[in-house]
Order: sequence, then structure tokens, then C-alpha cells
Amino acid sequence: SLCSSDQLPTVLNIVLSGMVKTYHESYRLISSARDRRQIMSKHSKESITLALRRRVEMTNFLSAIYKLFEDDLMSNNTENVEDKKEIGPNDCTREDNGVKDIVASRLSFHGMANFCACLEKISMTLVASVKRLVKYFKHFKHSFHSGDEEQRLVESMVCIIGWICSRNRSKHDISTGSMHWYIIQREKFSSAGGDENYPILGRLPKVIYRLDHLEAELLNLINILLNDFSHVDDDAKMRKMRWFESITTALSQNTPGSDVAFDFVASLKDCVRDIDAQKREMKFETNDEGSNSSSDS
Repeated sequence: SLCSSDQLPTVLNIVLSGMVKTYHESYRLISSARDRRQIMSKHSKESITLALRRRVEMTNFLSAIYKLFEDDLMSNNTENVEDKKEIGPNDCTREDNGVKDIVASRLSFHGMANFCACLEKISMTLVASVKRLVKYFKHFKHSFHSGDEEQRLVESMVCIIGWICSRNRSKHDISTGSMHWYIIQREKFSSAGGDENYPILGRLPKVIYRLDHLEAELLNLINILLNDFSHVDDDAKMRKMRWFESITTALSQNTPGSDVAFDFVASLKDCVRDIDAQKREMKFETNDEGSNSSSDS
């Protein structure tokens, strides 16, 4: 059992490593032309039950890591979670430089690197998931050729719906949280005269770029669903939508408001709108802080 805060960094690194492994498995399945794992029979109750369990796991995973994007209310009272010497150049902290901290900023270099690896794998998997669905709906005249193709689609929906269901539990999700963390890290190192080539500052923009790509792919998927599938007038389209809606209904169980029919397109539109609004707010706040600091100097 955990009896002291000294053990928390180790536990956190284990959790992050586990998440990297989980999303790596999903990414490998979604992206591969063929998967060697045993494929379950189509529409079996066992496969849907396991998919729902995995979706809930994804939602809980994401909700947990969003905590690292929250404001660090203890930074003025305690030492960093791990050895301060590992934090980075000049040991910059909020009390030294007056820069706001979040929980992720208190991690050591090793902890931050693990967190970055986790964000990278999640973003890669989400982009691959959306692309898989775009391909499915673009080639709507093609039916399933094999059970493994269907499983790749189900896994894609597990990841996407898992992400959608996680977003109403915290102020920041993986997209806005990554940008929030980067802005804070950049400000901390800038105010402390730290090295701009610090590896974490080099990795986070790549994560943010990939998440911008995710937003673009989501808009592409939304447009396809609204323009080509809002009025189903074709047997092939009807079969596609019938299968898709049955899976989204199954995977949206055990969520707040699950007694109401899950609207996949509306949920995606809400996600994109909220992310865009939060990004604009963060950029505005950053520009405002920059102008204030300039006027003070």
C-alpha cells in the first residue's frame, strides 16, 4: 500500500507506461493491414461487452491524466513530486518566478518524458481512429471483407467515444491540456532564463501539431456524415449507418445521460467547438500577459 508521497512518482510512471502500452496496442490494431490476434465473431455479445469495457477503461484513463493539467495548488507549500534537480535548468518553480504551475510541471524530467510519450501515443491513436472511420464512410459501397476489418473499426470507435466521454469530466482534455502545459513550461523557462532547447519544450509542439491534425480530421468526418449520410437513400449507406449506430449505442452505455440516445455527430461538433473556444481563450490570455509584461518593463 502507498504510505508516503515518495512512492507516488513511481506509481505515476507505472500508470503512464501502462497507458502507453494500451494505446500502442490500439494503434497497432487500427493502423495495421492485418492483426495476428484472434478475431471474435461479428456482433457477438462477448466482443461488444469487451469493447464496452475497453471504452470505459479508455475514458477512465484519460480522465485520470487530465488531473495533471489542473492547477497545482500545493506548489507553494511542498517540494516537487520528485527530486527538484531533475526538473530542468535553474530549478524554476512558481514561487521563484511568479509563473502559474499545473500538476504536470511538478514532474521530474523522467516523469515529464513519460507523460509526453503518453500524450504522443494517445494523439497518434486518435488520429488513426478518425482516419479509419473516414475511410469507412468514404467507401460506403464496400462491405466488410473480414472480421479483422470490423474489429479495427470497433477499436477506432472505442478510442473516439472513450475520448468524447472523458471530456466532460475536466476543464482540459488531451488537446487543450497539452497546449496549456506547453504555454506554462515555456513561460517558466523564459522567466528563469532556462535553455530553450530543453527536450520537453521540443516534444510538446509536436504533440500539439498532431492534435491540430486530429481536429482537422474530426471536421472532415463530421462533414462526411452531415453531407453524405444525413439522408440515407441507398441500401449500402443504410447498412453502413445501421451497423455504425448499433456500435455507438453499445459503446455509449454507462455514461452520464446514457438513458438519452447518443448522438455521435453532435458530440463531435461539441468537442470541436469547445476545443476551438478554449484554444482561442488560452491564446488571448497568453497575448494579454505578454502585453502586460511589456508595459511593466
